[in-house]
Amino acid sequence: MRTRPTVVLLLLAAVLVALPAASARATTIIVGCSGTPTTDGANLLSAYNGASGSATAPVVVQPSACLYDLGTSTLTMQSFVDLIGIGRNTTIITSQVDRTSSPNSGTITVPSGVDAEIANLTIRNEDTTACYAVRNASSDFVIQDSNLEATCGEDAVALYTVASVRGIGLVLLADASAEEADPVRAVALEDVGGDSVVSNTLMTSGGATANQVFGVILDGSDATLDEVSISAGGDVSATGFSISGGSTPAISNSKAFVTGGNSLGAGVDVSGSSNVVLVSDTRLVIGAGSGGAAYGVRNQSSSSSIQLIDLNASAGSGSTQVGVQVSNGLVNVDRSSASGGTNSLVVSSGATARVGVSKLTGSRSISGTATCVGAYDGGYTAIGTSC
Repeated sequence: MRTRPTVVLLLLAAVLVALPAASARATTIIVGCSGTPTTDGANLLSAYNGASGSATAPVVVQPSACLYDLGTSTLTMQSFVDLIGIGRNTTIITSQVDRTSSPNSGTITVPSGVDAEIANLTIRNEDTTACYAVRNASSDFVIQDSNLEATCGEDAVALYTVASVRGIGLVLLADASAEEADPVRAVALEDVGGDSVVSNTLMTSGGATANQVFGVILDGSDATLDEVSISAGGDVSATGFSISGGSTPAISNSKAFVTGGNSLGAGVDVSGSSNVVLVSDTRLVIGAGSGGAAYGVRNQSSSSSIQLIDLNASAGSGSTQVGVQVSNGLVNVDRSSASGGTNSLVVSSGATARVGVSKLTGSRSISGTATCVGAYDGGYTAIGTSC
């Protein structure tokens, strides 16, 4: 990753002005406001597509404080041409790019190998069927201090990545509200083998008819997520962190507030095979509808292990309420708190749980192997070594 220069700019009212940046090696292109979103969107595409940067002469394209409507066109990032707005709530780029007809495209599309940065923008996709706000395939892509909004019909994904995106200071919104489609899916961050590094980020997922809602989907990803806050609510099911496909993520200093419907509400849900998951210093507050099941943490995979450290997991509504559910595999719980109206801890036959110096509020159901050392219940009564 190159070192990006600091650029000092002048505010001009012109539609398109090129200025030398503070560094002689860089050029800044300012795209002004003409008064109509479609014209401004066309001007932005023309300016960006016409720019050419290199490692020794990077370019910054700077849209101004207005709405840039790209229509059904995508802005495709190129190396050494950054896209830097003047404020995340004032510089807005929107499109209606349908990923069912353009499966690898979003409002912003980042091809493999592109070395580029986005900052200080709102990026929005308002297609009526399925969409990405940003679709990334590059491990050299950085996005910071920006809002990514997918407000689509059937399938809304704010940030979709197949490479190691680095994001900081983001607000991700996924809102799906198709009236007749099934399923209707909303996902703030979907990482498929991308090993993303994301921090200081707020994620909101849901929609009027969204029935499959996720804060984060990690599939074959070794992502690092720090200081992530999730709010997810679904008509049928909602999950904070969905982990599968041999993922080995590290989640820390994070929160998930999840309200599922009449099927499922889950904070951390691990499925598939060979996942190794670390969750530390994280709070999970989970609920479900009257006919649904709520799990703070659930391990469904026989070949996966979860390490929980300084976790607070609470399942407080639904027909079934479980703090930690070990259906398969192994879960280690250290210096944590788990509570559930039905059970604080469930260990199914063939599964294993090891609990050290932790608080388990609610009854325990143990059919598999469980070991407790220094554990205690909600009344601060010591729990036996077999939990």
